[in-house]
This record gives sequence, C-alpha cells and structure tokens, in this order.
Amino acid sequence: MNRSMVAKRLSELRRRHNYKLYQVAQGTGLTKATISRYENSKRENIGLNQLRALAKFYNVDIEYITGDSDSITLKQDEFMLLFGRLSDAGKMKVFQCGLSTAREEGII
Repeated sequence: MNRSMVAKRLSELRRRHNYKLYQVAQGTGLTKATISRYENSKRENIGLNQLRALAKFYNVDIEYITGDSDSITLKQDEFMLLFGRLSDAGKMKVFQCGLSTAREEGII
C-alpha cells in the first residue's frame, strides 16, 4: 500500500466533504491525531479495520483510499443525501443536467 497515496486520498476526501478532523474522528472511532498522521504520511501502517472505518465514513471503497482504484462514484444513498440538501432551483439544475446527459448518451 502506497502511504503517500493513502495520505493524498484521505486529505482529499476530508476537504471534499468539508469535514474537520474531529468530525472524522467521531464518525470513525479513530483519534484526530491518528487521522492527521494518516493524512500527512507520518504513520507507517494503516490497519484493515481503520481502512474499513474510513471507507465507510466517506462512503467509498477501500480500493479508492489505497489507490488501487481511481473510481470515486457516489453511492446512491450519498447522492440522495446530497440531493436532499439542494434548494428547489438546485434540484432542477441537477435534473436538467441529467436529462441533457441522458439525451447525449442516447439513453432516452
């Protein structure tokens, strides 16, 4: 496992979700210090249980965190959560974008 890739991916995920260290710690059961060390490549090994907790918290596959996959697709429940936070105008934009893309792809 590439320690610098894990650090990059974990930092990127936390920024993307706009989480603070304490929020990740609360959601994973890890300490803020441990998460910080992972994000800064200062921790040699990350255990499978820790990887599982982080992957579950960020709703991604372990393979994404470790760099074995570049796919970071939103899972349906995360999409619905994010969609639910949008204003009516935002929801309409997402719908229109999806409709346009489906037409371009020949799906509809």
